[in-house]
Amino acid sequence: MPPKKSTENDLILARDILDAARTVMEYTDGKSWDDWYNNGMLRDAVIRQLIVMGEAANGFTTEFVTTHASQKWQKIADLRHRIVHGYSTIDISVIWDIVHTEVQRIIVYLDPLVGSDD
Repeated sequence: MPPKKSTENDLILARDILDAARTVMEYTDGKSWDDWYNNGMLRDAVIRQLIVMGEAANGFTTEFVTTHASQKWQKIADLRHRIVHGYSTIDISVIWDIVHTEVQRIIVYLDPLVGSDD
């Protein structure tokens, strides 16, 4: 099989981000701050999806990032790096805020771009 064109790979990465973002929303749907604070498995599951999102965002071509410059791709990748390399200093309130302010925005942006699996 020939290698994928960069635009095809970008769409695969965008799909990975969309899927992970939807999973984050599914995991946190109906959850309160107390649920988040007291449930280590919930936090770990959400953080894992944020890592996936950051890894995918880090793989976009320059063309994709430029074309979709309204999105914070580098910040998503930076969050992944911070989680992976600074795991002992993660502020769970910051992650909670990101889940509630940024993740849905990413879904709204990417859904029309990559379509739905449904």
